[in-house]
Amino acid sequence: MRATSSAYQLTVVVSWSSFLELNRENVNRLNSGLAGVYEIWLGYTDGSKRRIYVGQASDLASRLSTHLQSSDNACVRGYVSRYQCFFRLALLSKQQERDGAERALYLRHNHHCNDPGGIPSGPNVTLSEQ
Repeated sequence: MRATSSAYQLTVVVSWSSFLELNRENVNRLNSGLAGVYEIWLGYTDGSKRRIYVGQASDLASRLSTHLQSSDNACVRGYVSRYQCFFRLALLSKQQERDGAERALYLRHNHHCNDPGGIPSGPNVTLSEQ
């Protein structure tokens, strides 16, 4: 995960973790205080997945735990409570990088549970996903 900046453009490289099932055991394995962006994916019985939510947090373990308990997003809560869901994350320590990456991911991909009218604030970035 690195960011470079020219006079006008910030580039953020997002290196994704492998997919993990969104459950208490996997979330508890995360070290607290890790900052970054994350995506929640719905898993289908044929093994395919679909993005349903993108977010960011200064403490990914705490935020993902919230999605397991009582997510403030009714759409995410509904999927997580009824279906097998997965998450992946990318560590980004700087708030500006997280804001820009979340915004770019929100604009690039169709995350079913994100509010289509609620584009996150953040800098415009060039995003490279790995």
